[in-house]
Amino acid sequence: MSVPYISTATVGSAHESDILGVCVTPKFTITCSSDGYLKLWNNNNSDRTLHSKMLVDKVGLHHVEALVEVIDMKKVLLIATVSFSGKIYIYRFDYESDELKRVRFDPAESGLTKKTAFWSPVFDTTAGLIIFACTTVSGKAIIFDLTVEDDEINFVLRGELFANDTSFATCICSDINHNRLVVGHQNGNAYMYDFRQLILTYTFESFGLKNSKSLNIVRDVKFSPQNGEWLAIAHDSGPHGTISLYDVKYGEYLGSFTVATHSTNVGIGNFAHSKWCFSISFNNQGDKLVSCGLDNTIRVWDVDSRTCLKTLRLNTTDLDDEEVSKLNDLDSSACTSVRFVPHGIFPEDGQNDGLVAVGFDRSIRWFREAGGI
Repeated sequence: MSVPYISTATVGSAHESDILGVCVTPKFTITCSSDGYLKLWNNNNSDRTLHSKMLVDKVGLHHVEALVEVIDMKKVLLIATVSFSGKIYIYRFDYESDELKRVRFDPAESGLTKKTAFWSPVFDTTAGLIIFACTTVSGKAIIFDLTVEDDEINFVLRGELFANDTSFATCICSDINHNRLVVGHQNGNAYMYDFRQLILTYTFESFGLKNSKSLNIVRDVKFSPQNGEWLAIAHDSGPHGTISLYDVKYGEYLGSFTVATHSTNVGIGNFAHSKWCFSISFNNQGDKLVSCGLDNTIRVWDVDSRTCLKTLRLNTTDLDDEEVSKLNDLDSSACTSVRFVPHGIFPEDGQNDGLVAVGFDRSIRWFREAGGI
């Protein structure tokens, strides 16, 4: 059954270069780009106006994650982004001054003895504990405990995750409430670890086409929310994009998300996208998954049946003529990052699922499920 989604807002030319990361907090939609800027966009108006921007690193940024938490009776918003130089930058939004402020983060001061090039960050929290973790280009994931003392953010090294696999650790997801983290790698493997003991519990090997020119890169990993019983892994399958679903309790492969043919209702090669799938995200209820990729599409999936509910095809014709004129021949509407928007962020969405997506055409697009709100 097809589920219609409608466009609710678009910001064209949001950055001067490819937008590679997006995340959503109650107050802001946050983006990062290869132009080196971190930008915060207001969620409280339909035009999604720019609240603030920060030139972080001229080398460019590729991932962004945020944490919203109440600590010592005070709301805290932390934002982590990583540059192509391998450096982590962390900022705190000051609600009193309405400004973004740099947080000192020195891995060596936090207990890390070796110089490390980082890649993919994540925050997570459970009762009385906040962590910050980030993968490395050498195949590890480093975990820090985060504390606040006298309104100062501190990081203390907890340990590292390593499965004796030195291939590039491309992505990470965390569910410390259920004592687990997963790290995806360039060689197609993903490893699940016991958080408290920092030991390997399961290895998930990729399913798909393999040859000497394709390493089956794991592009994204996500636990389902609520009870976290499922793990979705997006990875390359030759030139295509595949999404596999696993039962994390038993480490079992449940199947792949596939687009059915018109004639036989059979998936085409178990592919979710005709080109690489870059990003995936569960909705709050965990019954839907959204994915996006190099094929200029966003797909919304039913998790139980692993079938496609809706395909949104992106095109520069979505943008104003003035915004299109700023693009070059290499700019396309390939989508690099997509997130479900939690209910209640945008009042106009009501209780319908919302989406936000960014990509190579330097634009931010918001959507919501059509129907009664």
